[in-house]
Amino acid sequence: MHGMNGGKMTARLQTWMRGLRCLAMAGLAALGVATAAPAQHSPFAPAIIVNDQTITWFDLEQRERFVDALGTPGDVAKEAEKGLVQDALRIQAARDLGIEIDDETLKAGMEEFAGRANLSLDEFLAELEKVGVYPETFRHFVRAGLLWREVVRARFAPRARVTDDEVDRALSMAGRGRGVRVLLSEIILPLQPGREAEIEAFAKDLRAAITSPAAFAEAARRYSAASTAISGGKLDWLPLANLPPALVPTLLTMDNGDVTDPIPLGNAIGLFLMRGLDEGPAVPPPAQAIEFAVVPLSGKTPAAEAFAALRNQVDTCDDLYGVFKGRPEAFVRRSVLSGAVPGDLVTPLAALDPGEATLVPAAAGRPARFVMLCGRTPKIADGDRQAVREALFNRRLAAYADGYLAELEADAIIVRK
Repeated sequence: MHGMNGGKMTARLQTWMRGLRCLAMAGLAALGVATAAPAQHSPFAPAIIVNDQTITWFDLEQRERFVDALGTPGDVAKEAEKGLVQDALRIQAARDLGIEIDDETLKAGMEEFAGRANLSLDEFLAELEKVGVYPETFRHFVRAGLLWREVVRARFAPRARVTDDEVDRALSMAGRGRGVRVLLSEIILPLQPGREAEIEAFAKDLRAAITSPAAFAEAARRYSAASTAISGGKLDWLPLANLPPALVPTLLTMDNGDVTDPIPLGNAIGLFLMRGLDEGPAVPPPAQAIEFAVVPLSGKTPAAEAFAALRNQVDTCDDLYGVFKGRPEAFVRRSVLSGAVPGDLVTPLAALDPGEATLVPAAAGRPARFVMLCGRTPKIADGDRQAVREALFNRRLAAYADGYLAELEADAIIVRK
């Protein structure tokens, strides 16, 4: 679900969004609910006709309220119109294939959506009612999504099947380790105890709202807690082997411009945009364990100056013991499996070689930190064939779905009153 907007919801949901704003280092601007129907029109007069399906001014006004309540990024009116037009096309496609969903499936879908906000269906509908959204508006939204899922499966599942050769190629690329490099952009959303489910739901909704690299960059600037937020989340080239294993199968199936689903990164959730992939020569396999040191820079000296001063004193992690002799609490040295690296340190550490250090700026209540890579321990991994196969299948199915929806929209007769 898209993050709910403050100012019009109950204290429970307002508290949720205030927490998300703080965690993401950015706030959602309070959006006013626009009235879609001009004064001279009846609310139930046609506003848009999509082939043979009518969208009324009331439908538009309701969807605007719904989009606003969910905190969807972008222009509320444009997002409402776009969503209703696409929902009409999805429903028509299902009708053409004779696809229907029963009441039990629809209710389950509505309950799952409400559960993303840690609310029961009744609680969620009550919150929507407080901002003027009728239950039927929400029911129509969920029904269109469920019907579309079945349409996509019926039309494209056989064509999206993944061959063993394709899985072998993806695993072969993963086995090349540092020979494969990726160019990514990132959005890092820190987790906070007690708010994990809410932030996970926000991450899913943010992913759904990102429809282009430009939209990803804007979302990174607004919501990411990483130091790359100022540049729209852009990272430099990174060796694939330096990234968490959970990321690898997904990255190997992506084309330029694709965005991952939310990926758990320990103490954070990440979204990644693929900007480039470079296949290099085969080299030793990826690391299994990573050892690194972290020094909080919380004194009065500016973080950049404190980092530079400390960097001039150390060439390896072992040197930190001499610098902080008698003060072992001044830094932390850890060795963890590559998949267990704290989320906010994943990409900073991925860019380092042993003995190199980077400054991680203050974010989400944490001070700026001096982070040094001590070393990586290699281990040959067999690779998870099923994970790679599923990632390839889902990515291919999503591409078919996007292309088919664009085709339906291009062929449709859409009349705006």
